[in-house]
Amino acid sequence: GQILFPSLLRYRAAGELAELWQALGNSERAGEYRQIQERISRNLALVFGVPARLQGWLMAATKVGRQADVWGTLYALHLGAIKGAPADRAADTITDALRRKTIVFEGAVRHVPTDLDASPQSARERTAGVAVNTYQNGAYWHTPTGWLIEAVRRRDPPLASEMFDEYLRHLRAQDFRRGPGHGAPWECFGRKGYTQNGVYMTSVTLPWAVLSGTERSERKPNERKLWHTLL
Repeated sequence: GQILFPSLLRYRAAGELAELWQALGNSERAGEYRQIQERISRNLALVFGVPARLQGWLMAATKVGRQADVWGTLYALHLGAIKGAPADRAADTITDALRRKTIVFEGAVRHVPTDLDASPQSARERTAGVAVNTYQNGAYWHTPTGWLIEAVRRRDPPLASEMFDEYLRHLRAQDFRRGPGHGAPWECFGRKGYTQNGVYMTSVTLPWAVLSGTERSERKPNERKLWHTLL
């Protein structure tokens, strides 16, 4: 079937190639890549959106994995790849999920909302021997935290700031420099003491890039650069 996240990566790549061709003075080739972006954007909600079942979430895939893709939906908003009513619906759904704590723990983000797991034994519909609530089958990650804060700030700035505070509290409490038993920034972790791969710098660098405005995005600059505002 069709897969959401690679579609978003292709959207972003097409935009970057368009910028390169434009910088080289070739508007025709730049326009070709902009058309690719437009085609992807136009079809994302049609292909991956099922409002009656998933509200504003986009599905991870159209065959195996017809589940809410938290990361994919956040990234689609960050890129500006979904617009209009689908973007508004996604922002509302994300904000509601944050309020109900179905996608977050200590400032980190799950791939699938806890109330939309595939089964009690698995967050994902299909996994490669990964136990539930570990790694990509239900653990929590700080990699997409910046996307989440950025999305929620559209609807509820105080809630976005609260999320940012939780993120910082976790990093400080678990800071690897505090010695044995500490390892933050972790790659991912769980609610029952599970942790994986300490000093995983993407858990800091990507949120920083998004919230400081240095992450490349289709969004307008004044809608980013949130880091100092949140602090």
